[in-house]
Amino acid sequence: MERSLFNKVILGSALFMLTACSHGAIMTRNDFDNIQTGASVSEIVEQYGDPIRIVDYKDGSQGYEYIERLPIGEQTVVENNYFIVVKNGKVIGKRYNNEEPPAYDEVYEEDPNAIIN
Repeated sequence: MERSLFNKVILGSALFMLTACSHGAIMTRNDFDNIQTGASVSEIVEQYGDPIRIVDYKDGSQGYEYIERLPIGEQTVVENNYFIVVKNGKVIGKRYNNEEPPAYDEVYEEDPNAIIN
């Protein structure tokens, strides 16, 4: 009986932690493309969660930044940065930036696997 209760507590705690750590929806390129000028920023935040950061611009608008990382295994191979420009609670513009990690030969000055004669 005690063992069963202990297992239930552990399982419940694990489920709680997984739920607490979840980020909700992620913004993808398709989602970003479907955001229309004039859309309410509150709808975007409700659907995709809080942005990774908000930047205030001199003209009174704000930039909401979302990041999508595309991994292969444990390594990120592509990172998409989505910027939504908002003024008075409405989307007035958007842009994105695509980043790829540097090529192998740009990371290392010398090939660490090269055979030295």
